Amino acid sequence: MSDDERKKIETEDEAKTVKVTDRRRVDENGEVRENVEESPRKEPAESSTQAAKTPPKAIDFATFVYSLFTQGLLALGEIPHPDTQEKTRDLLLAKNTVDILELLTEKTRGNLTEDESKMLASLLHELHLHFVQAVQKSK
Repeated sequence: MSDDERKKIETEDEAKTVKVTDRRRVDENGEVRENVEESPRKEPAESSTQAAKTPPKAIDFATFVYSLFTQGLLALGEIPHPDTQEKTRDLLLAKNTVDILELLTEKTRGNLTEDESKMLASLLHELHLHFVQAVQKSK
Protein backbone atom coordinates (compact mmCIF):
# COMPACT_ATOMS: atom_id res chain seq x y z
CA MET A 1 0.00 0.00 0.00
CA SER A 2 1.43 3.36 -0.97
CA ASP A 3 1.75 6.34 1.37
CA ASP A 4 -0.90 8.25 -0.59
CA GLU A 5 -3.38 5.41 -0.12
CA ARG A 6 -2.63 5.26 3.63
CA LYS A 7 -3.10 9.01 3.98
CA LYS A 8 -6.41 8.79 2.12
CA ILE A 9 -7.66 6.01 4.43
CA GLU A 10 -6.47 7.87 7.55
CA THR A 11 -8.19 11.05 6.36
CA GLU A 12 -11.45 9.17 5.74
CA ASP A 13 -11.25 7.57 9.20
CA GLU A 14 -10.61 10.92 10.87
CA ALA A 15 -13.66 12.40 9.14
CA LYS A 16 -15.86 9.76 10.75
CA THR A 17 -16.12 11.16 14.26
CA VAL A 18 -18.97 10.39 16.59
CA LYS A 19 -20.40 12.71 19.21
CA VAL A 20 -21.73 11.01 22.34
CA THR A 21 -24.11 12.93 24.59
CA ASP A 22 -24.93 11.65 28.08
CA ARG A 23 -28.69 12.10 28.48
CA ARG A 24 -29.09 10.20 31.71
CA ARG A 25 -31.05 12.11 34.34
CA VAL A 26 -28.81 10.98 37.20
CA ASP A 27 -25.04 10.86 37.52
CA GLU A 28 -22.94 7.92 38.71
CA ASN A 29 -23.64 8.92 42.36
CA GLY A 30 -27.39 8.81 41.83
CA GLU A 31 -27.83 12.57 42.04
CA VAL A 32 -30.16 14.36 39.63
CA ARG A 33 -28.27 16.17 36.88
CA GLU A 34 -29.29 19.59 35.65
CA ASN A 35 -29.57 20.72 32.01
CA VAL A 36 -30.19 17.25 30.61
CA GLU A 37 -31.73 17.18 27.14
CA GLU A 38 -34.88 15.14 26.78
CA SER A 39 -34.41 12.38 24.25
CA PRO A 40 -37.07 12.60 21.56
CA ARG A 41 -39.72 9.93 21.88
CA LYS A 42 -40.29 7.87 18.80
CA GLU A 43 -43.85 7.53 17.65
CA PRO A 44 -44.86 4.06 16.50
CA ALA A 45 -44.86 3.57 12.76
CA GLU A 46 -48.21 3.94 11.04
CA SER A 47 -48.21 0.34 9.85
CA SER A 48 -47.68 -1.07 13.34
CA THR A 49 -50.52 0.98 14.81
CA GLN A 50 -52.72 -0.01 11.91
CA ALA A 51 -51.85 -3.68 12.45
CA ALA A 52 -52.70 -3.37 16.13
CA LYS A 53 -56.18 -2.07 15.23
CA THR A 54 -56.87 -4.85 12.71
CA PRO A 55 -58.13 -7.96 14.50
CA PRO A 56 -56.75 -11.28 13.29
CA LYS A 57 -59.01 -13.31 11.05
CA ALA A 58 -60.97 -15.94 12.92
CA ILE A 59 -60.02 -19.51 12.16
CA ASP A 60 -62.72 -22.11 11.99
CA PHE A 61 -62.49 -25.87 12.35
CA ALA A 62 -62.48 -26.55 8.61
CA THR A 63 -59.61 -24.11 8.01
CA PHE A 64 -57.61 -25.70 10.82
CA VAL A 65 -58.12 -29.25 9.49
CA TYR A 66 -57.32 -28.19 5.91
CA SER A 67 -54.10 -26.56 7.13
CA LEU A 68 -53.05 -29.82 8.77
CA PHE A 69 -53.97 -31.74 5.62
CA THR A 70 -51.92 -29.34 3.49
CA GLN A 71 -49.00 -29.64 5.91
CA GLY A 72 -49.20 -33.42 5.50
CA LEU A 73 -49.21 -33.21 1.70
CA LEU A 74 -46.26 -30.84 1.87
CA ALA A 75 -44.34 -33.26 4.12
CA LEU A 76 -45.07 -36.11 1.72
CA GLY A 77 -43.71 -34.14 -1.21
CA GLU A 78 -47.10 -34.19 -2.92
CA ILE A 79 -47.18 -30.41 -3.27
CA PRO A 80 -44.29 -27.96 -3.67
CA HIS A 81 -43.19 -25.72 -0.83
CA PRO A 82 -44.82 -22.29 -1.39
CA ASP A 83 -41.54 -20.37 -0.95
CA THR A 84 -39.02 -22.59 -2.72
CA GLN A 85 -41.35 -24.44 -5.13
CA GLU A 86 -39.38 -27.60 -4.26
CA LYS A 87 -40.98 -30.92 -3.35
CA THR A 88 -39.30 -32.54 -0.37
CA ARG A 89 -40.28 -35.58 1.63
CA ASP A 90 -40.22 -35.88 5.41
CA LEU A 91 -42.01 -39.09 6.37
CA LEU A 92 -41.68 -38.47 10.10
CA LEU A 93 -43.42 -35.10 9.83
CA ALA A 94 -46.07 -36.65 7.59
CA LYS A 95 -46.66 -39.46 10.11
CA ASN A 96 -46.96 -36.91 12.92
CA THR A 97 -49.53 -34.98 10.90
CA VAL A 98 -51.57 -38.15 10.30
CA ASP A 99 -51.35 -38.89 14.03
CA ILE A 100 -52.57 -35.38 14.89
CA LEU A 101 -55.57 -35.77 12.59
CA GLU A 102 -56.34 -39.18 14.16
CA LEU A 103 -56.09 -37.67 17.64
CA LEU A 104 -58.34 -34.81 16.58
CA THR A 105 -60.87 -37.34 15.27
CA GLU A 106 -60.88 -39.19 18.60
CA LYS A 107 -61.06 -36.12 20.82
CA THR A 108 -63.80 -34.37 18.86
CA ARG A 109 -66.05 -37.42 18.41
CA GLY A 110 -69.63 -36.40 19.17
CA ASN A 111 -68.80 -32.69 19.22
CA LEU A 112 -68.67 -31.97 15.47
CA THR A 113 -71.39 -31.26 12.99
CA GLU A 114 -72.07 -33.97 10.44
CA ASP A 115 -70.27 -31.97 7.72
CA GLU A 116 -67.22 -31.37 9.93
CA SER A 117 -67.05 -35.03 10.87
CA LYS A 118 -67.27 -36.16 7.23
CA MET A 119 -64.65 -33.63 6.13
CA LEU A 120 -62.23 -34.71 8.87
CA ALA A 121 -62.72 -38.41 8.10
CA SER A 122 -62.29 -37.82 4.36
CA LEU A 123 -59.11 -35.76 4.69
CA LEU A 124 -57.62 -38.17 7.22
CA HIS A 125 -58.35 -41.11 4.92
CA GLU A 126 -56.84 -39.36 1.89
CA LEU A 127 -53.72 -38.29 3.77
CA HIS A 128 -53.30 -41.78 5.20
CA LEU A 129 -53.45 -43.26 1.67
CA HIS A 130 -50.82 -40.79 0.45
CA PHE A 131 -48.65 -41.69 3.43
CA VAL A 132 -48.88 -45.44 2.77
CA GLN A 133 -47.98 -44.89 -0.89
CA ALA A 134 -44.99 -42.72 0.08
CA VAL A 135 -43.72 -45.35 2.51
CA GLN A 136 -44.03 -48.06 -0.17
CA LYS A 137 -42.13 -45.89 -2.68
CA SER A 138 -39.30 -45.32 -0.22
CA LYS A 139 -38.70 -49.07 0.25
